[in-house]
Amino acid sequence: MTAGLDEAGLRDWLVEYLVTNVGCDRDEVDCDASLNDLGVGSRDAVVLSGELAELVGRPVSPVEFWQHPTVNALAAFLARGDADPGGVAEAAATADDRGHSQAGDLHEPIAVIGVGCRFPGDVSGPDELWEFLSRGGSGVGQVPAARWERFEKGSADDAAAVAETTRWGAYLSGIDGFDAEFFEISAREAAMMDPQQRLLLEVAWEALEHAGIAPGSLRRSQTGVFAGACSGEYGQLASTALQDVDAWTNTGGALSIISNRLSYVLDLRGPSVTVDTACSSSLVAIHLACQSLRAGDSQLAIAAGVNVLLSPAIFRGFDQAGALSATGQCHAFDAAADGFVRGEGCGAVVLKRLSDAVRDGDRVLAVVRGSAVNQDGRSNGLMAPNPAAQMAVLRDAYASAALTPLDVDYVETHGTGTLLGDPIEARALGSVLGRGRRAEAPLLIGAVKSNIGHLEAAAGIAGFIKAALAVERGRIPANLGFTTPNPHIPFEQLRLKVVAENQDWPERGQPRRAGVSSFGFGGTNAHVVLEQGPESVAPQHASAPAAVTTLVVSGKTPQRLAANAAALADWMDGAGSAVALADVAHTVNHHRTHYSSFGTVCARERAQAAAGLRALAAGQVAPGVVAPHDGPCAPGTVFVYSGQGSQWLGMGRQLLADEPAFAAAVAELEPDFVAATGFSLYDVLTSAIPLVGIDR
Repeated sequence: MTAGLDEAGLRDWLVEYLVTNVGCDRDEVDCDASLNDLGVGSRDAVVLSGELAELVGRPVSPVEFWQHPTVNALAAFLARGDADPGGVAEAAATADDRGHSQAGDLHEPIAVIGVGCRFPGDVSGPDELWEFLSRGGSGVGQVPAARWERFEKGSADDAAAVAETTRWGAYLSGIDGFDAEFFEISAREAAMMDPQQRLLLEVAWEALEHAGIAPGSLRRSQTGVFAGACSGEYGQLASTALQDVDAWTNTGGALSIISNRLSYVLDLRGPSVTVDTACSSSLVAIHLACQSLRAGDSQLAIAAGVNVLLSPAIFRGFDQAGALSATGQCHAFDAAADGFVRGEGCGAVVLKRLSDAVRDGDRVLAVVRGSAVNQDGRSNGLMAPNPAAQMAVLRDAYASAALTPLDVDYVETHGTGTLLGDPIEARALGSVLGRGRRAEAPLLIGAVKSNIGHLEAAAGIAGFIKAALAVERGRIPANLGFTTPNPHIPFEQLRLKVVAENQDWPERGQPRRAGVSSFGFGGTNAHVVLEQGPESVAPQHASAPAAVTTLVVSGKTPQRLAANAAALADWMDGAGSAVALADVAHTVNHHRTHYSSFGTVCARERAQAAAGLRALAAGQVAPGVVAPHDGPCAPGTVFVYSGQGSQWLGMGRQLLADEPAFAAAVAELEPDFVAATGFSLYDVLTSAIPLVGIDR
């Protein structure tokens, strides 16, 4: 208590101050947003510290606004008075929490509990990726017209060079779209942000929600971010004209900020590292994330990779080196292999120690058993692969996983589709993983690059996500376009087989296991070993009577709320059709971020819920639908005054029939009620005869 104000009173005072002196709209003051984002700069902090000192009757340093950077944090600090000067106790508590997390098994498996992705072919999310791969989709096409326009309209030499450069690539659509307001980023700053930063914010958010984690719940948690990225074209293009450089240019174009911005936006306190090992960046990021979890540096980790193609310069460089496909496809392991196709995209996975995931009841999509990273050293050229190093990283990965090479069924390969690169990789795989296999049970191999091109820094995580989904679902998608085996690869001798058609996972009486390889063009090699996750027992809902289920759908604005309601309805009718309504409600109500604008849908049946969501999205009146309205997100006390007319004949009988919780409570009370009164409460409730008097 400070100067007659408790924490809530101090919070209200700070909000009023922001409204009056900084010009904030009261409805837009997010008490968990940084004071800087709310418009409190250095000079404002000095003035505000003086006002607060007078209010609380003791000195308040402007430094406190950086140690306690939100309205909620500052109000809590001020309410503590002098009990914790400088936040010593708070820092000690954080250190204690980290200490508890450090007692981990350095070989513990790591659970994959959430996935998000945006890949060529208009793929958004793991379910869309699986459908795309299962139908043999291809995301390759010609470069979008606007991408190279500035170069084509530049000097005559630039235009001539562009005309000679291959235009094949695998591109994302709508790469310039970004909901800056959702992430509380100003339009001016967002315009200077590398699209890779924007993509990672969106895809990581989706991965967390896929894991059943409300992103806002991770504030101040020991969550690590490990993001692979290797191209800084946006920053280079944004600073070519010196007069266009502004205060946001440096952070907007820096590769380090790709991971750091995600940590900042979500207020994550674990390691935050951007990894650049070129084409192996994101698989190395997964390796580092797993190490961080096992060492206790992170309690949760987001591993990701992102790549965008904004300039013809790198295309031209690879063209000059003869590395790009003239036919516009990565013909992995095929005789038609003539180079790779560059691609762009973003993938993110949420990782957690397996013991923690099982304890918390998380859905485990797959398990990382082990991984390894090494370097080619002085090979036959800086960009030339080294077969010996590839063999070594495979051996190290399976030793890390405590598995034998024969325990793996499928490898998602680097598979760039180059005439000699593929044979080198195949030799390494056959020498280490193929040796000792029966001819009729070869090691299966494939490459997602045949569908979406080579995503470079995001290539490893694209292959990782494909392999994780295959392990989870027990199916292996085909390697697109494989018709004639590469004549330089002795497949039978190496005991290798390219998956030419979609097929079921081989049944071997053991958990499904897959390897994922990724090799950087500078020689950094990575391999990760995945295993089928523990079987989860689905809750049984069929025998229970249909109870009323409430779904709370929210958004920062009514428009976003409507979009969320429509998306949920589409998912319930599509990819989520097998998920029980009660489970949908639990996830939506307890594992999603709730915003100030929200609506509710009450339903007994799935179809009724989906119809209610569509009505909510369309702004229509429907039974069981409470229209969008604004209100506080925080828990509070609600007083209900029933008044007259809130009881009616037969309501107990209806509740017994419709609500299992009510029926269970009556059954529990029944013996004691009969003993105390001499008659049955259940009989009274189910009887059509009105109860008269207090004796019976």
